[in-house]
Amino acid sequence: MPVSHEDLQMAVDRDFLEVASPSRKRAESEVSRKSSLPMPIAPLNFQHHHRKNSSSGSISRIYTAGAGGGAPSHVRQPLSQEFLRGLASTATESTSVASETLQNSTPPFTSNEPAGTGLSGRTRSLSRTRSLSYMKRMEPELPDFMVSAPAKVIMYGEHAVVHGKAAIAAALSLRSYLHVHHLPRDNRTVTLHLADIDLNHTWDIESLPWDFFNSPTKKRIHFDTVTSLDPELLEALQPSLAPIVNKYHSAATAFLYVYLCLGSKHSPASVFTLRSTIPIGAGLGSSASITVCLSAALHLQSGMLVRPSAKLFEEECTRQLKRINDWAFVGEMCIHGNPSGVDNTVATGGKAVLFRRGDYSKPPEVKRLEYFPELPLMLVNTNQPRRTAELVAAVHGLRNSHPTTCGLMLDAIDNVTAEAMMLLDNKHFRPDDSHLTRLGELVRINHGLLVSLGVSHPKLERVRQIVDGSGIGWTKLTGAGGGGCAFSVLKPIQMPGDEAKKLKVEETLKEEGMVTYEATLGGDGVGVLWPAMVGKQEERTAITKEMFLAAEGDEGVEALVGVKTLGSGRLAWGFWREWLPEEA
Repeated sequence: MPVSHEDLQMAVDRDFLEVASPSRKRAESEVSRKSSLPMPIAPLNFQHHHRKNSSSGSISRIYTAGAGGGAPSHVRQPLSQEFLRGLASTATESTSVASETLQNSTPPFTSNEPAGTGLSGRTRSLSRTRSLSYMKRMEPELPDFMVSAPAKVIMYGEHAVVHGKAAIAAALSLRSYLHVHHLPRDNRTVTLHLADIDLNHTWDIESLPWDFFNSPTKKRIHFDTVTSLDPELLEALQPSLAPIVNKYHSAATAFLYVYLCLGSKHSPASVFTLRSTIPIGAGLGSSASITVCLSAALHLQSGMLVRPSAKLFEEECTRQLKRINDWAFVGEMCIHGNPSGVDNTVATGGKAVLFRRGDYSKPPEVKRLEYFPELPLMLVNTNQPRRTAELVAAVHGLRNSHPTTCGLMLDAIDNVTAEAMMLLDNKHFRPDDSHLTRLGELVRINHGLLVSLGVSHPKLERVRQIVDGSGIGWTKLTGAGGGGCAFSVLKPIQMPGDEAKKLKVEETLKEEGMVTYEATLGGDGVGVLWPAMVGKQEERTAITKEMFLAAEGDEGVEALVGVKTLGSGRLAWGFWREWLPEEA
């Protein structure tokens, strides 16, 4: 049976380019002793068998080739060195020139070829083989794939959580999407393209400070829990970060720091392209969503993660998520300095959690809220920029100046969080009765305490005035404050005029330059689309980097690659989670 291209390619990749074993060398030597003439070029039938080395007990695999075109099956000759070198060639010379040369040559001997077999057909076969081998070596080692992670809303406990108190945070149905495109093997560059902030920079992989990051005293591995950044590693990055403008410096630092810790000088050349439907700098954990995407992608690319599947046990899913989360936190430290860790934890695991980190030298305490209800809410982006690090530092300063008073306010926020958890982690919670009213009142109280800490903003107070004044819900800032976003837990629409009130509120906010979103809390965390393709099994289409960048706005991104659009399952988005998708 003639060898298929797949079998031939497997032979080339797995055996022909290896150092010849002693048994193979003996076989080649035997042929050289019998004849100094090269192998005839003929259609080949590959067979492999195993031979045991009598002295060492090792097993050697020997490939043999028989002349095709009707040659007796028992006629076999070991592959010559000339033939091996021909297949391993990078085919730099033109195949047409090689073909012409061989066609004008006289075969050194006829072997067992049937009469009338021309050399030109065999030449075409060899040229095709050489071309396939060359193309194979140039192809990327991995397929393009995508990673996605959600935004988050801190319902209760922001700022207090930085000081060892608890916070309740939930995944929000706005997401970041990262497309990983692998380049040909002869390309040795890595590109980070954050399209939403116009950061697009390429580094030469070989020129990055690998020796420093891989030194025995600095090397980190994927299951390490890193609780602080290494100043010397950050210093080693500075030459590579010098071309990056200042406002993008922290994002590039986060990428390179994690890339160098998890990767190697032999990491595949890639383009990391990210787009997000999450408002940037609005208190929704957009940076954590990005660092979770980057952490997951780098783990997957280096083979440190098992992709989500129905075969993964709950314990293994937990281990996978912990690795992603630990290194996403490293990225968050590069961006924010002293983050709480709640943003990346929710973006990794999804749903909702009670989060507490009293000792930063130890892993955080994370309690999954098993009965967290799906809560529709109105999210309002004030479009007022602010810097999280500055606001966190301001509360630190207030606590240092007024330790007793500020400490009591932080304790009060902690009490609000504890009461809210008792409501939300209750299988009997009903969003249409007094439970929702109590939840809303706790939202209002928490907002007032944050105002007392000095982290609100006139635009946030205007949102609260418009929404709460209309009677459609309860409003508080979310995240660091100082601008950014507020959310409103909405009362159920029960009366004929309730929907009209809601539409009027949205119109008023829009007139004042704000953006509203209808969103849901409690969705999935980090997910993988591997490979980056859409469609049914028989008609799948690759999602290219160009297609991804060409999608218009948030709606275009969601329509092309959105979790809601593609769903979950074997041919769609996969998630590490305790329950299994129905499609699996």
